[in-house]
Amino acid sequence: MSNRVKCDINALSLKMRQAGEKAVRGASEVMTEGGKEIARRAKEYAPRDTGALEKSITFEKDRSGIRGRTQVFIYIDENVRRKDGRFVGEYAEGVHEYLAPYGSGAWGHISAKSAAKGEKVGGKFFERAIEEILPWIEENIEKRAKRAAKG
Repeated sequence: MSNRVKCDINALSLKMRQAGEKAVRGASEVMTEGGKEIARRAKEYAPRDTGALEKSITFEKDRSGIRGRTQVFIYIDENVRRKDGRFVGEYAEGVHEYLAPYGSGAWGHISAKSAAKGEKVGGKFFERAIEEILPWIEENIEKRAKRAAKG
């Protein structure tokens, strides 16, 4: 009596490759959805003065990653101009870091106009949006990977 195990290495290799591709696709979809939500929340939490700060919060994705994989970018486009003609970049950094609530308070507190947007408006608007959504992104990427591994 022999102890033989029959295994089709080619079929197994193909199945593993397909599961990996499915996991990458799933992670890309989750990152895209999460990135859009981060941008949406950052705009919601950003103080409103002229609207240029909200307008400057940008979501982009492209396929320039390793082997053409999707990359997601959420950033403040510093070249957006305010109504007074200045670029939003320096203003955005100051508001993010120094405007209370949430920031250090060195630039004071948000205006009544900004406060009318909601209780979460204030400094660290971008950072807070990321911190809120990142656990969802991590959890859902893990779920997609497990689902892909199960086939």
